[in-house]
Amino acid sequence: MKNHSLMQTIARANRVFPEKQNGLIVDYIGVFRSLQAALAVYAAPGSDGALPVKDKAELVAWLTTAIENATAFCKTLGVDVDGMLSSNGLDLIDRTEVAVEQIIVDDQTKAQFITHSRLVDQLFKAILPDPQANRFGPHRALFVFLADKIRLLNPVVDISHVVSKIERLLDESVAANAYVIDTGDASKPKLIDLNKIDWEKLKAKFDKGKKRTEAEQLRRSVAAKVDALARLNPTRTELVERFQALIEQYNAGSLNVEEFFQQLIAFANDLNEEERRTIGEGLTEEQLAIYDLIMRPAPELTEAERLQVKAVAGHLLEVLKREKLVLDWRKEQQSRAAVRLAVETELDHLPSAFTADVFLEKCETVYRHVFDNYWDDGRSIYAAA
Repeated sequence: MKNHSLMQTIARANRVFPEKQNGLIVDYIGVFRSLQAALAVYAAPGSDGALPVKDKAELVAWLTTAIENATAFCKTLGVDVDGMLSSNGLDLIDRTEVAVEQIIVDDQTKAQFITHSRLVDQLFKAILPDPQANRFGPHRALFVFLADKIRLLNPVVDISHVVSKIERLLDESVAANAYVIDTGDASKPKLIDLNKIDWEKLKAKFDKGKKRTEAEQLRRSVAAKVDALARLNPTRTELVERFQALIEQYNAGSLNVEEFFQQLIAFANDLNEEERRTIGEGLTEEQLAIYDLIMRPAPELTEAERLQVKAVAGHLLEVLKREKLVLDWRKEQQSRAAVRLAVETELDHLPSAFTADVFLEKCETVYRHVFDNYWDDGRSIYAAA
């Protein structure tokens, strides 16, 4: 291959993508000599003509430095990398759990460790399938394992660590996965039903166990609950803001881990109360969302008028789902207009305390909620939940 065809081929091989940091080019017949000639002709004006490839020796040096930096960072946290690498069995498991506890001081420290781990992992994969990768396998596997354990504690779902079948095949081809810790299906973290927690027993476990790990596990479950509740009802943004403020206080050092854990418990109890409010109001989650959109804020109402609002919310949903939310309704202007008209018609039965301006505002808010959460295929966020 020569000239433009050679330039184009190498450019395509090296085109990056998420989880693909570089290409692997094997020079069987001296094509890189031809590449130098092609660069002289096709390189962009002002380019220094540098070869767009790196020798594996450079990558090995970078990986060595990355591992040294990651190990040094761990040392500042009291994490004994060498001790873990020389351990096995239950001792190894115990050491990794202690290491996680030492790393998860706050979100910034967790992020720094995961960045170190990701760099080591990326450089390791860039060296594959060269057998030189073998000597780095234990360190890479340890850092990746610790990062995965930390991600499982993190309330933000992160799938960036999932590898493809080809990458696993490359790992196996050079026996680079010699350092393996099997702790079950790590891709499916155990979620906790906050309604079923015995808070006294959880507190006792926290006092006796690894406090940061216990707090992170509770934080993950609380975050999942907040996210689920907020998705079903847009008026619950206050819960999201409260939770975020709590996390920021902890990261800023305003709360120690014990105070953070106690406030997580209190917040979880508030979430349980909010979830049970559907029963107290005698509404489904769907009806409650529309009811809350109408009532927050709302003029002062009597109990009879509040019941009237509930009836309006329920009847509106019944009309929409029976007659208006047809297939592809969001794509057709006529169908959208019919849904908007149905919203206005049903909300016209609200108590007289809702003035004309407030009525129009509520119509827009409810219509936007319906448009965002009831989809063209007949499903909704409530069915998905």
